[in-house]
Amino acid sequence: MISTIVIGIGGILTALYSGLGVLDLIILAESCLIPIYLFSVCGCTHFKRLNAAGVLSGMITGAITAFVWELKFGWDLVVPVFPAVVVCAAMTFAVSYMTKAPDAVVVNTFFGDGTKDELIAYNSRH
Repeated sequence: MISTIVIGIGGILTALYSGLGVLDLIILAESCLIPIYLFSVCGCTHFKRLNAAGVLSGMITGAITAFVWELKFGWDLVVPVFPAVVVCAAMTFAVSYMTKAPDAVVVNTFFGDGTKDELIAYNSRH
């Protein structure tokens, strides 16, 4: 709930003080959200090594990249979603490889080799 309030206040301040038009603000919002959903939802279905630290770092850096790109360059070079997705992907994969991989029980459950009961038993032990 606190993060929602902080993001809302940040959005209001951006709208009031950035001088951007409505279309620019919509593109900024989409540019911040696309990297977040792309790798947190789609990435976990294809990349077994993906973990929470990687997704969280990718979400944060992707959103920050889109925000900074929009305010610094606007649409002069490219739409902010493209650099945001690239930075998000790089950070997600890098942090996922540098941190501990998910346990085999979790990976096997989501990739078809395990059962839901095994995951429930694993979660009750941890």
